[in-house]
Amino acid sequence: MNRSVVGQVLIHALAAAALALLPALWLEKSVLRATQWQTAAIAAAFAATYFICAIALLAFEARGGRARLARPLLAGAAAFGAAFLAMAIAQAKWPTVFTTTLPLLPVAISILGIALLVVLFAVRGATLVKILALAAAVGLGMFGQARMTGSSMAGPVRDIVYLDSSLYALKQTVYRNSIDDGSGRGGGIATYRDGHLVADGLGALHIVRETDKGSLEVETLPHRVPLNTEEFQRGAEELLGDKWRGPGRDYWFNPRIGDLLVQPREDGSFRLYVSHHFWKTQERCAVVRVSVLEGSDEQLRTSPDLKWRTLYDTTPCLQLNPGGRGLVFGALQIGGAMGLLGDEYLLIAVGDHEFDGWNRTPALPQDPASPYGKVMRIRTDTGEAEMYSLGLRNPQGMYVDPAGEIWTTEHGPRGGDELNHIRQGANYGWPKVTYGTDYGLHNWPLNSIPGRHDGFEQPTVAFLPSLAATGVIGINGDRFGAWKGDLVIASLDAQLKRVRLVDGHAVVVEPLRLGTRNRDIAQGADGKIVVWTDANDLIFIEPAGTGDGESLVFQCTSCHTIQDWEKAGIGPNLLGVVGRNVASEDDYDYSPAMKAFGGRWTRERLDEFLANPSGTVPGTAMVFPGMPDPAQRRQLIDFLERHD
Repeated sequence: MNRSVVGQVLIHALAAAALALLPALWLEKSVLRATQWQTAAIAAAFAATYFICAIALLAFEARGGRARLARPLLAGAAAFGAAFLAMAIAQAKWPTVFTTTLPLLPVAISILGIALLVVLFAVRGATLVKILALAAAVGLGMFGQARMTGSSMAGPVRDIVYLDSSLYALKQTVYRNSIDDGSGRGGGIATYRDGHLVADGLGALHIVRETDKGSLEVETLPHRVPLNTEEFQRGAEELLGDKWRGPGRDYWFNPRIGDLLVQPREDGSFRLYVSHHFWKTQERCAVVRVSVLEGSDEQLRTSPDLKWRTLYDTTPCLQLNPGGRGLVFGALQIGGAMGLLGDEYLLIAVGDHEFDGWNRTPALPQDPASPYGKVMRIRTDTGEAEMYSLGLRNPQGMYVDPAGEIWTTEHGPRGGDELNHIRQGANYGWPKVTYGTDYGLHNWPLNSIPGRHDGFEQPTVAFLPSLAATGVIGINGDRFGAWKGDLVIASLDAQLKRVRLVDGHAVVVEPLRLGTRNRDIAQGADGKIVVWTDANDLIFIEPAGTGDGESLVFQCTSCHTIQDWEKAGIGPNLLGVVGRNVASEDDYDYSPAMKAFGGRWTRERLDEFLANPSGTVPGTAMVFPGMPDPAQRRQLIDFLERHD
């Protein structure tokens, strides 16, 4: 093999290595939703696709052909298209192994790979320059990967985001990838001592605490929720064969954790309740189980011998649905929300699992003998259970207020999500009535009068369009004094809803957009609101400080936006304004005066403009009269510079 061929092979080997290392550096793992080995495997597979394609083109040239511009372009498109097809087949054939999808990473590698094929085959010669440039890219990728690994070992990535509301400027401290279980979705959170107890989507338990230094401590416990996922999957394969396989099918089928609840005891010990699915192997069907773990704080953290006991199982056991209208198994509609009525009774709201008379029969929520679609009251000492209320679909949140009043959040069909005030013996109507509709229709087929909820207990409020409601808390303490007594509802629709109740009626419903799917919510002993997301992030929410940049910036947000996902408002987005070219945001139509002002927004120019906008830029469309206090201007500019 001559030097020229060796050089070309080395060039494309370095290019493949760069493709495997570089794209993942700017694609956050919370977006990729994958474990480290899946990320590495797909990056390696698509980089290998590039290398094989490049070698094939070199072989073509060695036989006298010429890889002109169109040939590497078409060859690259065909090669990466085949790689995508292979990935889809692998996910369909082995869904329990390839449990996540990674759209961004392979797309990025494919686009860069095709571009490299075209450039490297179009530009002849300069072998040494190409080798040095690609070697530098590989070195940069290795350095970046080492930093990513080191930072992930050090703990979750911390980010600060600010949000305006009617009564507070809110500070969100976001700990990204706080718990990397690889599942991406599910689980729950409960307040525990001076921190929180988190169950991830696969059942592992973790104690999390925010430190005074602005970091998150995560302690993984030697206990797991007794989910028997492998038995579920074996049972599905035995009953359904390959019918249940396919992209995402395992996600729809896999067992779920509904809720977790911590009950402190007078002697300093605790009792942990978890609602979850459980597969009955001999009966070949599934139940919703409440499992209990009891002991001291020390035993929870150090003793793997602490044993779970079963407090309650639903009956009858639910069979799979191999060929009906609905899902193979309605795991998403577990409900599972729990609350305590004193020390004597545990409440659990059990979802209908699609036994609604339309997707599957019979309509269990209206059957008094069935626990599905009900709130059940369970004695905590014996496990004896009785129906408390009925007519529910998928109740994922429950809050028992200090007066003993019970509130649940209902994940409805297409629309029709509800906040319900639960009363003993009351019937909330599902599936006979709902304010929602079936997917793809403009009615719910079993509702005799579309858009009505007649003849049954009315919801406190129904949410249209669909909110995808999950957990709910009641606000206590002084940290959110202006919200005290309000309910805050989490949702998968990337928002919270603050609900003010007056005499049992919802008089205020305020949306608070967080930009992420919110799986569960809790309020800590320190008064902060904590949200557990489907990206395995933890978000700590508190009022922003007063008299500093955090609060001063919200004088600007009546006109300006400041988040990277927000479009411009009345004024341009202020994210990254310090050091930015004047009048440079593409999605905003600046005034002629501002366009003529030109230059960059240095700290000095911003200070001058904030002190006297119309005097600094005569003819500006900004109506703000100015901020005369130089200390406040400095604090505001400091904030804008940090929040870049």
